[in-house]
Amino acid sequence: MIIAHRESNTDGKKQSLSEHLFSVAEYCEETGAHIELSNFMYLVGILHDLGKADRRFQHYINNGTKDRVNHSSAGGKYLVNVLGKSPIKRSQKVMNEIIQYIVFSHHGLFDVVNFECDYIMKRRITYDKTEEYHFEEDVIPFVNQLKEDIFKQKGKTLEDFYSDALMEFEAIDSKILKLCNQKNKKLLKNAYAYYLHCIVRLGLSILKEGDIYDSANVFEDDRTKKIDETEKEDFFKRSLQEVENIARQFSESENPSELNKNRVFLSEQLRVAGIQNNYGIYKLEMPTGSGKTHASLRYAINNACSHNKKRIFYITAFLSVLEQNAAVIKKTLSDSDYILEHHSNIISERDTNSDEESSTLDYRQKQYLIDSWNSPVVLTTMVQFFQTMFKDKSSNIRRFHQFIDGIIIIDEVQSLPVNVLYHFNLMMNFMSTIMKTNIVLCTATQPTLDYSELDYPIEYTQNSNFNADLAILDETMKKSFARVDAYNLIGKNQQTLNTSELIYKINYDLSNYKSVLIILNTKKAVLTLYEELKKVSKSKIFYLTTNLCAAHRIKIINEIKDYTEKITLKEVTDPEKIIVVSTQLVESGVDFDFNVVYRSLSGVDSLIQAAGRCNRNGKLSRGLFKIFKYEEENLKSLKEIEEARNASLYAMNQLNITDNDQIFHLEELQELYYEKHYANQTSLMGYNTNGTNLIELLGYNKEARDSCNELNNSLFIAQSFLTAGKSFDLIKQETVTVIVPYFFSDTHSDVLDYIEELHESMQKYEFNNVKKVLKKLQPYTIQVYDIGKMKDYVEELMDGSINILLKEYYDEKIGLNISALQLLLP
Repeated sequence: MIIAHRESNTDGKKQSLSEHLFSVAEYCEETGAHIELSNFMYLVGILHDLGKADRRFQHYINNGTKDRVNHSSAGGKYLVNVLGKSPIKRSQKVMNEIIQYIVFSHHGLFDVVNFECDYIMKRRITYDKTEEYHFEEDVIPFVNQLKEDIFKQKGKTLEDFYSDALMEFEAIDSKILKLCNQKNKKLLKNAYAYYLHCIVRLGLSILKEGDIYDSANVFEDDRTKKIDETEKEDFFKRSLQEVENIARQFSESENPSELNKNRVFLSEQLRVAGIQNNYGIYKLEMPTGSGKTHASLRYAINNACSHNKKRIFYITAFLSVLEQNAAVIKKTLSDSDYILEHHSNIISERDTNSDEESSTLDYRQKQYLIDSWNSPVVLTTMVQFFQTMFKDKSSNIRRFHQFIDGIIIIDEVQSLPVNVLYHFNLMMNFMSTIMKTNIVLCTATQPTLDYSELDYPIEYTQNSNFNADLAILDETMKKSFARVDAYNLIGKNQQTLNTSELIYKINYDLSNYKSVLIILNTKKAVLTLYEELKKVSKSKIFYLTTNLCAAHRIKIINEIKDYTEKITLKEVTDPEKIIVVSTQLVESGVDFDFNVVYRSLSGVDSLIQAAGRCNRNGKLSRGLFKIFKYEEENLKSLKEIEEARNASLYAMNQLNITDNDQIFHLEELQELYYEKHYANQTSLMGYNTNGTNLIELLGYNKEARDSCNELNNSLFIAQSFLTAGKSFDLIKQETVTVIVPYFFSDTHSDVLDYIEELHESMQKYEFNNVKKVLKKLQPYTIQVYDIGKMKDYVEELMDGSINILLKEYYDEKIGLNISALQLLLP
């Protein structure tokens, strides 16, 4: 028997190669059907591991040798030498190149051509010319037998699948050509190549998920169960009843305020839009405090039920927003078994481009333990979202296809860094058009992503039936959400406050008000102010940064919310005043309601979001929002914040908002701010790196093409996939996840039990349960930049793939309590 996998290097269980190829091809075909690429993807699944029929691989797998055995090249060689030989049509040549790359790279990305003039695709096609392989003697006879089995199972020949795949691809190719409406020929050529890269990633994602799922589960008595269509539909139907019941209760409340009437009106607009829309790109611009989280969830659930959508993704830039809104969503939908809250990978991943290493059981189990976003509802961060779209690691690529026929709610979209805008716009265009994804960009400060001066603008959905704007507010409604007076404390002379001066102003405000929130740009500044306030203030003082794990932050945030609400409702006799010092993690989406908010100068979008934490529920006639500069902040390494600050100052100066006692409306600054912020940075929007940019590397890649004399310039796929994947980071440094023993509350004391259960499951090799426990531990994690510097403070499992902080290094007030290591946290 020609085998694909064996359980061990002794007399373990075996899986035949035919069984593996059919299993993977079935998954690929079923998934590809949702985007009209079923034959295309079935072909990919059948071809991907043909090289395992070679006697060299069979010797390796049967005898456990340490030889390097290439098994991923034969499928691509069979495609171009046999199935798709001598292509005549352009579309056939493009398809051949795409499928060929997908098959070649299913164990790791590589550059088709790189700047060292190495044309790697040519080497992969001729792999059996430089080493002793047996393509004609072993692979071809195996495929001939396989073709007979394919016909018996499917009633079609392999050649039929190829012909049908070509028809499917031509339809997709036509849609992509329509997407390319750039200003000039060079941009059009680059956009077309970029969209081809998106097809490569999509096909590779489907293949890798099918391959890893089958490989990791093949010898498991209890194969991990995927959530089937019926379960998913039933969950969404139950969820629809729950969100509509909440909306009904809210709309039927007695004597609603004008604010609540407007919230109900906006929510109803979202319900109707969710029923009408299928897929596309939409804008949801709602003021802070207008009920955006519930309204967008209502849209998503109605959309999922009306159009049989596969998944709902809620994505936001800020951990605090994710943590709070995840709690709201879980409470609303109630069935947490179908909801994944994914901040980061607890399993540290080390990818490999080695065919033989990727065939080992240890590698497959680690890959399997990394969640692939198969849940009906996935709640995650903007960092994870961008890594899924662009990074080179296996888990990131695997997740990408889960967006097919899904709904993506991107909250706080204004927080997108300028240097990724072109990538974001192009990928959203691709996902909405080709993957049939319904994308909603949510914010109170909508960025101008369709700005006419951009080389690669976003293509919002626009037709006769509905508008790209999901919620329409008239001027009266907008005024009902205006609850704050803003003051510029910087003044004409660019005044900077030191700690004593800032505390003096805070204390002065507390003589007239009961609650103050201060939001700063750096964690070091937050800790400095917090420590000094503790020395001199009699108020209740709270500290919030990413030094705390998610569960810890949520506990503190809920404690703050409960206390401020009691003060507002006068449920506390002679209450203590309250001060909260935080990084920007609370400025968006957190339902804080403070009398006074101080915000260290940042972008206008951040200022507006921070102001949304002031007088949120309109209990005061007007809240106070104060913009200042803080002496303790060092922004030398935070160039994006510095650039945004400058654009904000430009807008304020242009409108003559420079006097300390001058009241103004933050919304007045928006247009000037974005104009300035984008105008001088269009050259950065393609993610510049090492003298080129990732738009080029993932597009036509002209510079690399020109540097390689042997490259055939008629190639359509010549991207530097691996270089781009390794270069891309939404944040400057990748982080590693560390589990923390947060057990200072009765509510969270079970974290120690989870850690003990993790140990036991690892010792018993019960990997299904390991995966379940890791999901429970997700809220008890922090991120660190350099795990090497924490080796003395953590316990390592799976050779350092899982890291657990020792109990003595986590504090119930400030989280990670090793001051020397706090700079390792994002």
